[in-house]
Amino acid sequence: MIPPSSSLTSSFIAGAGQSPPEPNQPESVSGDSVELKLSSDDDFYLLYVGSYTSPGTLKQETIERLNKDHPGIFNGLEDPNCLFEADPVKYQPLAKLIHDTRFCDLKTILNPDVGAPCWCAKRMLYGEYQGGFYKVEGDYEGTQWVRVYSDKYQLMKKNKQFFAQLRAFLFDQNMSNDDKVMNLQMLFPPVDQSGEDVSLDQLHENMDLLFRNTLKQAQQRAMNYGLKP
Repeated sequence: MIPPSSSLTSSFIAGAGQSPPEPNQPESVSGDSVELKLSSDDDFYLLYVGSYTSPGTLKQETIERLNKDHPGIFNGLEDPNCLFEADPVKYQPLAKLIHDTRFCDLKTILNPDVGAPCWCAKRMLYGEYQGGFYKVEGDYEGTQWVRVYSDKYQLMKKNKQFFAQLRAFLFDQNMSNDDKVMNLQMLFPPVDQSGEDVSLDQLHENMDLLFRNTLKQAQQRAMNYGLKP
């Protein structure tokens, strides 16, 4: 069972300091002979205990199906049902199967064992899981639910992209310091009559435009020198 958490994980609190891998950059993760290639924006399934009612253990045909489709998935386990509490990377095929099976149809893949955990699966992004942008909560009876902080994860990604663009711009050896200063000043247009300054969203948009323009200029310079951009 997933232990209930009263607070967000340290990686969530740290924010960009412990951020997940770049989107669309697959990372190989191993779960005892089961290797998956996951990128930050891939779906990831987290098992949790919806209640302590039936069903809760694997049917023999489900075991055979998982073993056939994902060889090695039960390696290192004393019993196939230990997969429920294995490393989340290892139990991904089972978690996805539970998620994709309608709740009322769980009896088709799980045994109706009264008093066993009634397993559920929460879908999130791998980056949200890896970065700790979620929290498992539970009540005194052991029933759990999962909250995913997708907005904070997307904000972290946006901020990370902003700093990466800013770093690339500042250390561009093909641009003079005077040009860099002039372009950076353009990120902050004059304050309008209402007295409102540029917002963070506008600053991100301006940086995107500046970075794209700088990239186009660099590509044009390369073409002028007969180089492939």
